Amino acid sequence: MSPYISQAEHDVEARPILITPETSVITAVNKALQEQLAVLTTNAVAIPAVRTGFAVLVPDIATAVKVSDRISRARDNPNPNPNPNPNATPTLTLTLTR
Repeated sequence: MSPYISQAEHDVEARPILITPETSVITAVNKALQEQLAVLTTNAVAIPAVRTGFAVLVPDIATAVKVSDRISRARDNPNPNPNPNPNATPTLTLTLTR
């Protein structure tokens, strides 16, 4: 089973994220996901979670690390505003520079 599914199969709120500099990896993961979700006994939980996931194509591994760090910080502190709007949906904006 792919690591991409390992958390998703336990929590519909999970958001699997793939960060890679290789388009072929995204293609291969998407194919493997389809195959594995088709036979996964917990697919009723995993499919909704996987649908919220996404892939980030980056130019190199160093950028992948920066993106991962940025996503992690946003997840840990989704609304750094000291007066957050309780009705607002937290968003993540990535600006990639070389």
